[in-house]
Amino acid sequence: MCTAVLGSRTITVPTSREAHAVAEKMDATGIVHIHSVIILQRSDKTKDRVEISPEQLSAASIEAERSAEQTGRPLRIVGWYHSHPHITVWPSHIDVHTQAMYQMMDQGFVGLIFACFIEDKTTKTGRVLYTCFQSVQDPKSLGYERIEIPIHIVPHTTIGKACLTSAVELPRILCQEEQDEYRRIHKLTHLDSLTKI
Repeated sequence: MCTAVLGSRTITVPTSREAHAVAEKMDATGIVHIHSVIILQRSDKTKDRVEISPEQLSAASIEAERSAEQTGRPLRIVGWYHSHPHITVWPSHIDVHTQAMYQMMDQGFVGLIFACFIEDKTTKTGRVLYTCFQSVQDPKSLGYERIEIPIHIVPHTTIGKACLTSAVELPRILCQEEQDEYRRIHKLTHLDSLTKI
């Protein structure tokens, strides 16, 4: 589990080998338990950014409501996460701005970033770095800056059904993204057949 102190609230994120965060249960003590992940299809995936469509965000909220009905617990979306493969874990200016937009809808919303495929040059072993953050108005400019939300990982011995279901969906989502991109390129009339491949 990851525990992050957010103002007077505490956020708890159960994990297996990876960290997951999207649905919350707030109890009387003000603790938010983040216990599942919903993997969304990317609407834009360029080298420096990944975007999620409003339809995908809406679908995630519907999925959280469905999970709430199944479990009998109050659940809702409380954060977003993405990875930075091969680069630093720190949020880019785009990440910080995106986080600020989410916080306009919910002040308690958090962002999580995982840097994977990072190799320790000394030991030649791989490691995963992570950060939890929020955005605040930068007093020196019109922009935003990140504030770190401390996280403490407490290992889990099992993976929940919702997280396992999402993990199983990942290959289907990736395949759909590739098919959509192929269809988009195939419709371009100014490219020859070889270039389209």
